Amino acid sequence: MLFSSFPKFPAFQSFVITMKYTLLAVALVSSAGVSSASASIFARTAQSILSDISSISTNVKALNDALNSYKGDVASAVPVTQAESKLEDSIKQGIADTKGTPGPLSDSDATSVLDAVNSLIPDIIRSVNAFVSKQAGFQKAGLGQIASKDLSSLQSDTSEFADALISIAPSSSVAAASSVKSCIDAAFSSAVAGSTATSCGGVGKATTAPPGPLSSGSSITPTTTSAGSASTVTSANSDFTSPTSSNAAATQHRGALGVILPLVAVLAL
Repeated sequence: MLFSSFPKFPAFQSFVITMKYTLLAVALVSSAGVSSASASIFARTAQSILSDISSISTNVKALNDALNSYKGDVASAVPVTQAESKLEDSIKQGIADTKGTPGPLSDSDATSVLDAVNSLIPDIIRSVNAFVSKQAGFQKAGLGQIASKDLSSLQSDTSEFADALISIAPSSSVAAASSVKSCIDAAFSSAVAGSTATSCGGVGKATTAPPGPLSSGSSITPTTTSAGSASTVTSANSDFTSPTSSNAAATQHRGALGVILPLVAVLAL
């Protein structure tokens, strides 16, 4: 009588078996969901890269606007620092997505990516030239070394992004992609050396662009290089500090600047 209220063993066994397979089914469905989510997180395509390039384009223009608005004081350097940091983050995202994309890309995808990168070149050159034109103001505000390191950091990240793109390019696009990389590298190198850069691109020739304003005492001697790399305008300018520290040091200075500049801007109000 004491056990009469409990289910018979066969019925209880059937219940256990049913629950076991139900739980197994739930586990399989959950696992499939996790796998699907993981795939959506880690899968990278040419479209991901194009989206990153679009973000980079937006952030390059924002940096150029911030540089052109810089008035030579610490307070107006805040937007420049913020824009540079945002641009660097978008380039790093592009690096991560490109390295996560299986290669080689199809010819059509490679062409789309190459065209998108080519479209960045005019804005990149405008931005690095803006860095050069504002160098006297950065020096006056005591920010010359930090600005120089920021520029060097952007050069390093951009070069790494280009190398990642070249690594997944089909053989038919490697030469063109390498040419674009050389163009952008030359523009950054000119700016790091305190010189303005000129326009170049995938059209196979370089054309001289009007240089930005330089500090007094500078001499300008245009020199044209072969197609596929940027021409440069050299200037004897000692105000611009060439970077000698690592990118880690640049990041450290940027972090400190990101805290100090907003505080100074508030105190200046």
